[in-house]
Amino acid sequence: MLTTDPSDINYSIAVGEVQSQGLEFDLSGEVAKDWRVSTAYAWTDAKVTQSSTAAAATGLAEGRRMANVPRHSGSVFVTRLMALDNGDSATVGLGLNHVGSRLGAVDENTDFKLPAYNTLKFVSSYVLNKKTRFEFSIDNLMDKTYYVASYSQLWVTPGSERTFKAGVQHTF
Repeated sequence: MLTTDPSDINYSIAVGEVQSQGLEFDLSGEVAKDWRVSTAYAWTDAKVTQSSTAAAATGLAEGRRMANVPRHSGSVFVTRLMALDNGDSATVGLGLNHVGSRLGAVDENTDFKLPAYNTLKFVSSYVLNKKTRFEFSIDNLMDKTYYVASYSQLWVTPGSERTFKAGVQHTF
């Protein structure tokens, strides 16, 4: 585990150990004809297990949870495959991603937390033939403001705004 060197902020020093343990599962399958569901869940216990005196003074005391690591996170994604009348195929899908609240200050002894958030994603594709596929997706469908990570209350990284993506795959 690294932290800022108190004698020179341009450097980092090793100050202890972190342990991360938990439970994770993924389950996916076809739940009905042409309907697929994928789910995932993770419970993570990440905390400082050994700390120097200098590190404990900066927020990395033994027993403290690690910043930016949610205790709970998970997702569920549903897609549908559709055979079209002209013989082509298309898919549409919607996914929900959840990230739980987590400690937000790396180098401070504060209780600053990043809030939990949920985002939605829409995906679609159209297979024109064996060689050509068109894709379109929207990340953060509801254009929700959320925060993915932080170093302190003054240094917080926001998540992406609603993002549209389109693509074409063609095999030669």
